[in-house]
Amino acid sequence: MRVLIVVGGLLLAANVWIIAGVTQRTNHEPVLPSAIEELIPKPGDLVSPQSTIGVDLRNDLQGVLEFDGAEIPLDQLAVQPTQGIITFSPGPDKELTKLPQGQHTIMVVYWPRSSTREHGTTSYSWSFKVGA
Repeated sequence: MRVLIVVGGLLLAANVWIIAGVTQRTNHEPVLPSAIEELIPKPGDLVSPQSTIGVDLRNDLQGVLEFDGAEIPLDQLAVQPTQGIITFSPGPDKELTKLPQGQHTIMVVYWPRSSTREHGTTSYSWSFKVGA
């Protein structure tokens, strides 16, 4: 009887170990730099042409967004400076009235709020897809 209990316990421990390993390997979300709290949309997401794109940076940072290598004009961004949130929503009177279909890359270029862009920046980019 003791042997069955020991074998059962070992089998249970082995299953927990295997399940934990599989779960860890199937997590496809990238590890973000500590400066970035959230990406909008998430890497690899499929979004609509009217979707908002952006980033939630740490509160002590500021930045700009680039869409497929072109910087989005600052007057077209919605910026919440004390929150570190920078977003762009396509629409009338903007560079993009809608996001074009296909694969796209967003880059956030950021730096400390206590500094200027000219004193050095860091960047992070990710890709997503726009559907119909």
